[in-house]
Amino acid sequence: MIKKIIKAIASIYLGIGIIITIICFSIIASLIIQNQKPEFYYYHYSHLATQLILRLNLHQFFTSPLFLILAVGLFINLVSCTIIRIMKQIRNTHIKPHLGPDIIHLGLLIILMGGLVSLFSRNEEFQYFYEKEKVKFSKKYYLEINQIEFSQYSDGRPKEYVTNVTVYNIHNHQVIKQHRIEVNKPLRMGNIYVYQYDLQIDPNKKVPGTSTSHQRVLVTGLNFVQDSGIYLLWVGIMLMIVGLCWTYFQKFKEKQL
Repeated sequence: MIKKIIKAIASIYLGIGIIITIICFSIIASLIIQNQKPEFYYYHYSHLATQLILRLNLHQFFTSPLFLILAVGLFINLVSCTIIRIMKQIRNTHIKPHLGPDIIHLGLLIILMGGLVSLFSRNEEFQYFYEKEKVKFSKKYYLEINQIEFSQYSDGRPKEYVTNVTVYNIHNHQVIKQHRIEVNKPLRMGNIYVYQYDLQIDPNKKVPGTSTSHQRVLVTGLNFVQDSGIYLLWVGIMLMIVGLCWTYFQKFKEKQL
């Protein structure tokens, strides 16, 4: 009974099924603008689509319970497959070991670990800023809000809001880069991401020398996210590339013999 359970958990078909499910949901999530307020989705999608997005957490898919369950399931499946494979290679010492698939499995495990690290150690801080404001967002950098852009559809719905920023070195104040922060196009500095999250019109502050309401000052809402799992993600990807190269090289070498 226990052997059947282990065999089922380590089934390659189960692993492929979980991977396909993750890929399908990831593709859907990639088509949806992430980490926005519910009002944003009601503006841009139908009522039914918005209900599905919010109920399935597709607007925050990579930190959702659904993704966590799939990731843990794949993690257990890969660990089981790797252990069984290594045990078989140890028993059959006369057979030349194929390490490529094991390295690929290890890479996938590290990617999943990176996802879990991101899930539990992710830090977020949301703030509103005016143009020309400066904000320190790490020990190395600070940014200045150069310009806030806002456009609407003909019916008044928000179309686009963008924050143009300049990033400076916090020690010598030299310009590091300029970036146009858009929805789903964040600023990235190391393991810190700065997302365009919201935009408001300040009713209590106006552009100097004006009196009309449409000249009121725009305030941008930026979300600062620190994600320590990004490094594990890159290590896992590199290991998968090494594993694939190793596998193809070993097969090519075997054919030559």
